[in-house]
Amino acid sequence: HVKHQLESTQLQTSAIVTLIEHLQLIPMDIYTVPGQVVSYSVLAHQGTLVDLSTGDHSLMSRNDKVAKVVGSKGLVESVSVGTTYIYIKDKEGLMNSTSSPNAQIDVVEPISLVISISTCADDEETVCVLA
Repeated sequence: HVKHQLESTQLQTSAIVTLIEHLQLIPMDIYTVPGQVVSYSVLAHQGTLVDLSTGDHSLMSRNDKVAKVVGSKGLVESVSVGTTYIYIKDKEGLMNSTSSPNAQIDVVEPISLVISISTCADDEETVCVLA
């Protein structure tokens, strides 16, 4: 509180200062396909992981039609093609989509298919054919 006296007029002013933690979402930007589940981590300024299960912080999606948060463990499911942002929200309501770190998630249609072929015999030379 600050008081200032001007001749016969007294002014009083107060200010509330709020400190918001410096947090970072990992991964920050990602490309994924519909149906894929991405696991996010939240790092504090000191490099320690933030435990999302305590309820102090949670992840939110700006557009649940593109990607939605699943549970309270940092999982985000890609729903449909588009771009959205994942952000951190705290239980006090001080952090929101504009004041907290954002991670961009681009959900795209797959353009290639990768097939893994592994050995299925003990000699590790016989190739298994997957049908």
